[in-house]
Amino acid sequence: MLDVTPSTAIAIATVLAVAAGLLLQRWQLARLHARVALQEARSLAAEQSAAALAGQLGALLGALAEAKAASARAQALQSELCDRVEVLETRAGGDQPYGDAIRLVRQGAREARLIEELGLSPIEAGLIVRLHGGRAAAH
Repeated sequence: MLDVTPSTAIAIATVLAVAAGLLLQRWQLARLHARVALQEARSLAAEQSAAALAGQLGALLGALAEAKAASARAQALQSELCDRVEVLETRAGGDQPYGDAIRLVRQGAREARLIEELGLSPIEAGLIVRLHGGRAAAH
């Protein structure tokens, strides 16, 4: 049999403890490497998603700017058309027997008042109210 002295036993135990400690540290290091690799992959995926979202946001902002510009053009055109209609109606107002009716409707008059005060037929009064009744709110 082997004759082991106490100092040899302590030395062997120390070597075994150091070896076990090294193995444990290697195992922990391998786990940490795996976790770092996973975090790097997640980070890359997040960066790619962020880049895609940034592209989509840029496209949406461009579309919004185009929509605002189109809205501004439409409002300008609507305002211009309203002004032109008003000029035409003002010119024709003196020549046309319906000028007073249009003015009253813009002030909120209903069909019955046009029929009663101006002697319009119910059809004429209804038509004038439908054509000019909503204009007061538009201006």
